[in-house]
Amino acid sequence: MNQDTYTNHNAQALKFSDKTFQMFRSFMYEHAGINLSEAKKMMVASRLRKRVIDCGFDNYQDYFDYAIDGEGLKTGEFQHCVDRLTTNETYFYREPQHYHYLEQTIIPEYANKGSAPFKIWCAASSTGEEPYNLAMLMDNSAHIRNGWSIWATDLSHRVLESARAGIYPLTRVSKLPENLHKKYLMRGKNRQSQNVRVVPELRKKVTFEIFNLISSTLPSEKFDVIFCRNVLIYFDETTKKNVISRLLQCLNRGGYLITGHSESIQMLCPELCTEATSVYRKKSDKGIKK
Repeated sequence: MNQDTYTNHNAQALKFSDKTFQMFRSFMYEHAGINLSEAKKMMVASRLRKRVIDCGFDNYQDYFDYAIDGEGLKTGEFQHCVDRLTTNETYFYREPQHYHYLEQTIIPEYANKGSAPFKIWCAASSTGEEPYNLAMLMDNSAHIRNGWSIWATDLSHRVLESARAGIYPLTRVSKLPENLHKKYLMRGKNRQSQNVRVVPELRKKVTFEIFNLISSTLPSEKFDVIFCRNVLIYFDETTKKNVISRLLQCLNRGGYLITGHSESIQMLCPELCTEATSVYRKKSDKGIKK
């Protein structure tokens, strides 16, 4: 196989030069923070191949020119690229230790801290399982007396549209505790019999918005807990430090930053102390607030 083409036995070859790949990976890094190594060229070609053809192009260069110019950014084609090069697969109660820690430690602690509402930011919310899971725990808690809010953000319009709909196959909710399943999910009928939908009352309590962790203007409000799970793995060390620094600007002193189990960040930020597996706490001026 020539290194400048990617072929499939069932369809035509599409030209994909090393120069085109270098241009695309530079753009992805600058605008989405995604670090594509040289070894990822064939992965990129494979995941984007169908999209290239569906858009009517016979080579990757013309498709990339379209995806990253003004029109492509406006129509969301660039986000299609991001969607296909990152893994949006998730489910309710993924990495359950984090939910247990929130329920058993964080919520009771904050319930005794005053009258301010409890604020959570899901910084990589994908299709919504994580923020809805958190909303269930918040709504179901007997400790929350002063109100709460969840801001859920992602880079992709497509996954946020799915999140706002709140419809999931049964396979995605199989790990959800039965009491939460019964209280917050509605079973579909007929063609939707293998799906469930988050109840309207809970959907209204989660705000979904587009947000780029690298470049979007940071919100003015501060949060008590920030979930940023399973997205830092796509960034190199420099980008990770930048993203973490931006997140910490939005985190209250003594607040918690929670990352994915495979995303250790302790060495990247001296402002944080490890409280549990991938659960970090921002130091106050006098150390950790207990």
